[in-house]
Amino acid sequence: MHHELLTPEEFAKKLRIGRSTLFEWLRKGILKPGVHYFKQGRIVRFLWTDAVVASLVEATRQQTPTNGNAIQRSPHKSKPGLNWEY
Repeated sequence: MHHELLTPEEFAKKLRIGRSTLFEWLRKGILKPGVHYFKQGRIVRFLWTDAVVASLVEATRQQTPTNGNAIQRSPHKSKPGLNWEY
């Protein structure tokens, strides 16, 4: 079995997701310590194997809404951008 240990940036790039999504998955518990990643102090390394990728596909499928409304719109209007020209 071929496996790689990747940085968060490398792992997110291989999955074609953003770094913030990766850390959201950590927070939500989609990524399991000892299975998907290893942490020592502040250093985090992600395991890349076929089994890990298959488990992530299954986990994210279970998190996807089934009613077809994947995008939830906020009822609040967005704030205008900052004007950096003084």
